Amino acid sequence: MPIAFLHILKGRKEGTKKQLIKEVNEAIVRNLNVDSEKVRIILQEVEKENWAVAGLTKADSEN
Repeated sequence: MPIAFLHILKGRKEGTKKQLIKEVNEAIVRNLNVDSEKVRIILQEVEKENWAVAGLTKADSEN
């Protein structure tokens, strides 16, 4: 049973997240030749204060 963990910044629209989940599921099914019902996807949204690049949080880099 494939499990995909996706970490994204919080704030995206519900429809965007649903489309991402759908397309990731399709890619796993196609590439691993498994039934869709066997695929698990865990989408975790991360606050901008908890996501950093080059030592700066995303919240700080937007200011």
